[in-house]
Amino acid sequence: MESLSNKIGFRSSEIKNGLLLVNGKAVKLKGVNRHEIDPVKGHVISREMMLTDIRLMKENNINTVRTCHYPDDPYWYELCDAFGLYVIDEANVESHGMGYDSDRTLGNNPDWRLSHIDRTRRMVERDKNHPSVIIWSLGNEAGDGCNFVDTYKWIKKRDDSRPVQYERAGLSDHTDIFCPMYESPESMERYASKPQSRPLIQCEYAHAMGNSTGNLIDYWNIIDSHEQLQGACIWDWVDQALLEKDSAGRKFWAYGGDYGPKDVPSDGNFLCNGLVFPDRTPHPSLAEVKKVYQYVGFSLADESKTSISIQNKYSFLDLSDNQLFWEVIADGNLVQKGNLTPGTVEPGKSLTLNIPVNLAACRKKGKELFLNLYLLTNKPMTLLQKGHVLASEQLVLSGIPEVIKPKPLSNVQLKKQETTSQIIIEGKTFAIKFSKSSGIMESLEYGGRQMLVSGFTPNFRRAPNDNDVGNRMYESSACWLKASENRVLKSMKSENEKTGTASVTVNYELPDASSKLDLEYIVFADGSVTVNYKLTPLKEDLPVLPRIGLNLRIPESMQNVSWYGRGPLENYPDRKTASFIGKYSSTPAEMYVPYVRPQENGYRTDVRHVSFADASGKGFMVTADPLICFSALPYTYDDLKGFKHGGKHINDLNPNPFIDLNIDLSQSGVGGNDSWGAWPLGKYLLKSKTYIWSFTIKPLSK
Repeated sequence: MESLSNKIGFRSSEIKNGLLLVNGKAVKLKGVNRHEIDPVKGHVISREMMLTDIRLMKENNINTVRTCHYPDDPYWYELCDAFGLYVIDEANVESHGMGYDSDRTLGNNPDWRLSHIDRTRRMVERDKNHPSVIIWSLGNEAGDGCNFVDTYKWIKKRDDSRPVQYERAGLSDHTDIFCPMYESPESMERYASKPQSRPLIQCEYAHAMGNSTGNLIDYWNIIDSHEQLQGACIWDWVDQALLEKDSAGRKFWAYGGDYGPKDVPSDGNFLCNGLVFPDRTPHPSLAEVKKVYQYVGFSLADESKTSISIQNKYSFLDLSDNQLFWEVIADGNLVQKGNLTPGTVEPGKSLTLNIPVNLAACRKKGKELFLNLYLLTNKPMTLLQKGHVLASEQLVLSGIPEVIKPKPLSNVQLKKQETTSQIIIEGKTFAIKFSKSSGIMESLEYGGRQMLVSGFTPNFRRAPNDNDVGNRMYESSACWLKASENRVLKSMKSENEKTGTASVTVNYELPDASSKLDLEYIVFADGSVTVNYKLTPLKEDLPVLPRIGLNLRIPESMQNVSWYGRGPLENYPDRKTASFIGKYSSTPAEMYVPYVRPQENGYRTDVRHVSFADASGKGFMVTADPLICFSALPYTYDDLKGFKHGGKHINDLNPNPFIDLNIDLSQSGVGGNDSWGAWPLGKYLLKSKTYIWSFTIKPLSK
């Protein structure tokens, strides 16, 4: 005798009035695609690893998983039933390699009809009693035709309690949901601009390969604004790579191109496109997903800036079991904090709360004020612990104040001398040397300590991330990569002002990029140096710039990096909503992000100031006018660069005996719509025009 049991549940899932309704309510699917892979055991997934996956998803506001591209281990569905994830269950049907032409695709060949139906039937019969399964998917990228029409009809006859979707069906009758992949935000908005007969839920979007997942907030600003845009599933959850060791015993992640005979086709590291590393360590982008996917919105409710509006975006939960923690940050420092109980806020409703902030007292502590809000659980909630942050926001109470610039001291005269090779400017506690042959500040001594290994070099390069490789930015913007190296010094002059300052002006021609660059260094008596930067294109229609900045190398001993800007994690112009402005500290090794294929990483944006100090506290600070971006890593552009999918691995990198520092106006965004041609959204690109910006470097004082 054999006895089997399964827990079951009850719910409804239907398309009604052009909307996907679960238990009668329209829901937004905040999803990911998930492949079954373990970094050691390959496609054998332990129950512990499955629980880790679902816990991370719940902690990061993910509510939907698509089982790409096959039904998963039965235990996965038990977890989704128990802990609350919507499942798009996908049949093991993919014939991508056959192409999509109607006379070639297996989906339109009647000889393969029973094979299509059999795989779909086995999925439905096995998983039909799992309430977490709210949508059946007929397969993935397998063309379209008569076999999918018949498979759709078979499911509808066997189980009419769930919608059925298939991406290749488009807007045909054999899909209940319009589920395209890699539609742009603009394309989604066009679809929702008029009433439709079915919702749009992208089966794949926001390709998370390497340093990616840019402009996710732009997608969701549009999705949240349109009723019939009901979500999407990020591609994908986990980097598909295996743990290996090299001959020296160093661990690294190996990918497709590392295996099999040389004549076996492989797309290199292309399947390393997850939100988490193979061992489930989160990418920095997962924090952005959590922030964008959160179910609670916050905004200032009045001009007095002492009350806020809380919007509950949950479909079924009120906010009664949560606590609201608030804090006021003045110039990066915590000056006030408190707790509030928001009370019951019904799903889909808003509530206005007064925050007992003493703004007058806060303004005495600093000029730039932010109100940080955190909604925390009061008790354990499924896999979430008490005190877990469900949602957060940073609201501006007062903006960036006017930058305080160094003041010249008229009673102090700087010593300036010129040799055949250098311009030297000295003060009481510092000495600065410029090379006449290159125009570069090649020495900066504060208190007898050398701050530079190599000086301020014009830099327009970034080590291509996987999206850059896909859109071939390194080719289209090659003139800027070359301009970093092939600049021509046109003129250089120095002046000693009567006001107690000295200046060095350097003019470069950038023939590869048909542009010119003017750098002005103004030296003050206290050792401060203001750098004024002006980039001017000399012709129209120049390509996008990967970055605009200066590169320098500083002593390895300056391991203590502190900044006032966005953090604590890596962030970029199109991926920074989860990175609140504040004061943070780290080290170059900690700021490095070991993407499976080495690439651009470790950036921080909207920085007011950043300092670098050794163990004794000696070093320098860079102050923006008003904002800069920076990275400080143990690796250089040349260490990290790669111009094809695959290539280097993390064990190919050896830390340098210096810190590679980039001080930038900005970079172009990392992108994220796809990794095989899409560029970052236009508003996140550094388009060719005149750029003027400045910053000041000065010695640290205790």
